[in-house]
Amino acid sequence: MQTRTLLIGCYLASCLLPIGCIGRGRTQTPSPDDKAELMVHRADVTTRLVLTGELHAARAEYITVPNVRGEETTIKWMVEDGAEVAAGQKVLELDTTSLIGDMDAKRLALVKAEAELEQKEYAAAATVSEKKFLVEQKSVDLEKARMDTSIPEELLSRQKFQEYQLAYKRALTSGDKAAEDLATAEKMTEAEIEECRIAIQKAKSDIEISQGAINAMTVRAPCAGILVISENRWLQRKFEVGDSVYVGFHIMQIPDISSMNVEAWLSDVDDGKIKAGMPALCTLDTFPDMHIHGVVKTITPVAQEVSAQSLRRAFNVRIDLDKSDPDKMRPGMSVKVEIQSNHMSHVLVAPRKSIDPAHYPPLLLLEDGKDIEVRLGPCNAQTCVIESDVTDGLRLRAAK
Repeated sequence: MQTRTLLIGCYLASCLLPIGCIGRGRTQTPSPDDKAELMVHRADVTTRLVLTGELHAARAEYITVPNVRGEETTIKWMVEDGAEVAAGQKVLELDTTSLIGDMDAKRLALVKAEAELEQKEYAAAATVSEKKFLVEQKSVDLEKARMDTSIPEELLSRQKFQEYQLAYKRALTSGDKAAEDLATAEKMTEAEIEECRIAIQKAKSDIEISQGAINAMTVRAPCAGILVISENRWLQRKFEVGDSVYVGFHIMQIPDISSMNVEAWLSDVDDGKIKAGMPALCTLDTFPDMHIHGVVKTITPVAQEVSAQSLRRAFNVRIDLDKSDPDKMRPGMSVKVEIQSNHMSHVLVAPRKSIDPAHYPPLLLLEDGKDIEVRLGPCNAQTCVIESDVTDGLRLRAAK
């Protein structure tokens, strides 16, 4: 019996119809020789999983929404996708309406703080001047009382002498109190003035920060190269002017096109069918004659929604390519990825047209008109693997 190589699509455990993969991934394989007789025969079977993906640069300079106050902003202007840009060239403008409004409020706060400082300085000067005058007045009173106490006791009546002594003590205490009041007033007014100065410095710093944030909303190219606008995965298209974006969003990139890889999606229903290290054959949709070999590098551990409103989930699969062609390959190009996930040698297979899928278990239609129940393995559009114990070379008939 001649051995044929059969490329199988999705595994079929208990039914005959091929399983279409949910999401972007699907299983597809070449058919066997169309001239095969209606009979059970042995063949080599290779299971391949076909995914869709797109090219990504292995290295790139990403242009993101800057980390400024506020969680959301909108794209006001951007350069065209695929434009060649120079280092330092303006490539993206984000809406600054809220930041400008915030800036006006901070400028008003600065004006108020400066006016309050002026008022505090004027009030402080008046208070300290008043306290100093009182200290000088108390000093004069103390000097007068001291002179009165210098009069000899024998020249004054006892009562007068005692009055002078008491007045001196009062003047001394009053002078000390005035000096203390002056020192306290100077400290308090200086503290109030310093507080106003701090408020002014803070207001100026806030304005500087806001101005920096406004300036940051105009983004410039970090290096020269071809600019590629990233995909807005929630809307399933590239970012456009007017789109809402958040801090950290990758809006665009300047890729290093000398080294590329492929990011593909594996439907969650196909979980476990491929592993890191499996070989892959990648074909660019734009250049269908261009085939590049690669290897599965990583598979994300958790499936994610393929779009904002979709119930479908898929794993992200990264395929490292053996080579890149900077003249033809660009990030974002769609790619068909064929991954060889299993190989079975010299297994029994039968044409699908000789199998009745309506019956459970499926029936194998024999040439003599009889039918036998069988257990099926992987199938493609023309052939299925027979896992039941049937005779190699058993002749079959086609279903009507």
